[in-house]
Amino acid sequence: MHSEPIVQPIAAMIALAGFVVAILGGLAVDNSGIIVLQRGLLAMAFCYAVGMAIGWSANIAIIEFLEDYRDQRPVRQQEALDLHRELDRVFADSAS
Repeated sequence: MHSEPIVQPIAAMIALAGFVVAILGGLAVDNSGIIVLQRGLLAMAFCYAVGMAIGWSANIAIIEFLEDYRDQRPVRQQEALDLHRELDRVFADSAS
């Protein structure tokens, strides 16, 4: 299964946060170790699924933002070439 670079880290962070909260909560109320770990793993699995959904949503939002940004700020080819030539000239003059 292939996913975008931002999706997996978000899902993993949310899953680990859910695991830690479940473990600390279970230990705080003096549950047995097996119960604490079972609930921690269940919380991690649930939070991972939630994190994947959040990650995919964030990925879509970022892609849409970048597309809108590029559409609103087009690079004019001739201006970019002129700027590149001017910078080359300035750096060539300063090097000599």
